[in-house]
Amino acid sequence: MKKIILSFLFIFLFSLTLSAQSFKGQRLAVPEPSFQNAPDDEKWIPIFVQGQLTSVLQNYTDKAGVKLIDRQNITQCIKEQKFSEKAFIDENTQLEVGKLVAANYIVSISILKKKDTYAVDCRINDAETGEAVGRAFRNPNCTADYLENGNLINDMGYSLLLGIGISERDLSELKSESNNPTLITEEQKQIVSDNTNLAKGISIERDNGDTNQVIAYYDKISTDSAMSGEALWRLGWKYYSGEGVEIDYAKAAEYYMKSAQSGYAPAQNAIGLSYYEGKGVKQNYTTAVYWLKKAVEQDEEWGQNNLGLCYLDGKGVEINYNKAIELLNKSIKQGNTHALVNLGNYYKDVKGDYISAFNLYKKAADRNDEFGIAALGICYHYGWGILKDDKKAFEYFEIAAKRDVTNSQVWLGMCYSNGYGTPINETLAVEWYRKAAKNGDAMGQYDLGCNYYIGKGVRKDYNQAFFWWLKSAEQGNADSQSWVGTCYYNGTGVQKDYNNSFYWSLKAAEQGNAQGQYLVGICYYYGCGTTLNIDKGVYWWKKAAEQGNEYAKYELRKLGL
Repeated sequence: MKKIILSFLFIFLFSLTLSAQSFKGQRLAVPEPSFQNAPDDEKWIPIFVQGQLTSVLQNYTDKAGVKLIDRQNITQCIKEQKFSEKAFIDENTQLEVGKLVAANYIVSISILKKKDTYAVDCRINDAETGEAVGRAFRNPNCTADYLENGNLINDMGYSLLLGIGISERDLSELKSESNNPTLITEEQKQIVSDNTNLAKGISIERDNGDTNQVIAYYDKISTDSAMSGEALWRLGWKYYSGEGVEIDYAKAAEYYMKSAQSGYAPAQNAIGLSYYEGKGVKQNYTTAVYWLKKAVEQDEEWGQNNLGLCYLDGKGVEINYNKAIELLNKSIKQGNTHALVNLGNYYKDVKGDYISAFNLYKKAADRNDEFGIAALGICYHYGWGILKDDKKAFEYFEIAAKRDVTNSQVWLGMCYSNGYGTPINETLAVEWYRKAAKNGDAMGQYDLGCNYYIGKGVRKDYNQAFFWWLKSAEQGNADSQSWVGTCYYNGTGVQKDYNNSFYWSLKAAEQGNAQGQYLVGICYYYGCGTTLNIDKGVYWWKKAAEQGNEYAKYELRKLGL
């Protein structure tokens, strides 16, 4: 049987693949719940004091005489700089947003500013004496964009009301001390109880505590509660991301679906992502779009971003660039910096407008978006919208790679391998390919396999090469599929198996991979792993030859073709 020797072609393909990677940016995504440490109080200035709270607080506003400003007004105030330091210069002033009288306690919220970052300062005071009985901080390192969308203040609402701020006092104690116990109804009592359990679960999450305790608190929340949606979504995220538990996409999708059906917008986005990716459920773009539209109906920023990408790619809907741009811009207005990157990708990939793309990437990067930073690295590498500068490209790749952007980890490996903006260091190249590979990046897995195959920066190991190529091939990488097919054909790093060789080579060939087309031609022509069919063998050799494959050309010349 014909032995396939492709070492020269391998080296050519390897170098070509590394130099031809392009940035796709953040695609469909679920925002990860995040918690930060409290800020240094003395360095923070109260600058703005109103906000959309949660439904929990909204239930009391009529009785407490509180008027809460809505999301649009928050955005407008921030954009018009109505919260400038001229108005709130006194660092010792605690300005109130919405006095909530729950029993005889008042909850107050202030938004604080330090340089370009913001925090929320929450205080719970005795209504009569003014004595502070509880205090909490949340997300002190957020940007103005995150503040604009209302999520920061919404997040705080769960922690404030009889939750983190006064976690040691339960409702019965408060009610017995109250001058007006009738203020709290049984329905409100359940709301407070559910909120307290959610707040305790969030508090443990924030402190990276016991996941089982978090789940226990979330499970106590009544299923028809307004808080159950968030609790279920948070549980889904844990199983999706492997945060404190084994990754279980099916269980994540189950929690996401329950939460989505309750009307919780972030979960509607999340289950849409599950259907888009086929994680935990059978891949179905139409169903993905259905749930993303549900999220968009509630102005959920990630739903807007993700549905916009569906319209860009024609997944589950017909391609509609105008609709895509409209949705991405809505997401951007809510502070979603990933949407800036995706809009930049539109200008780069569809319009061929590299200058506009670069400017959008830079806006995202200036707001500390890791994918915007990664995109700037690629722009500097290729000279897209800016003068080519490999040193700057390397700097951006390094920043993004250290923030676990797998695409940039691959690029950083490429820089070390080829001397782009930094001295050649094959060992470091392999180190970064490995990081990307372990993070599930198909290109990183392919490149790591290549290094093992040729012994570049690591000891030659065909078994490891095959292992990583197979990982990548299973994610649809055509180059890896062709090499898995080649390994099975030759018995390199794996037991020889013509059936599997044909299977993987055909997958690569159908994606237009020339090496895969050449090998499929071999399998058909010689009847390896499939029924002998000379005509199909010649057909695939011609397809490979059209792409310049010298081995296919050689086979055709032998046949006088």
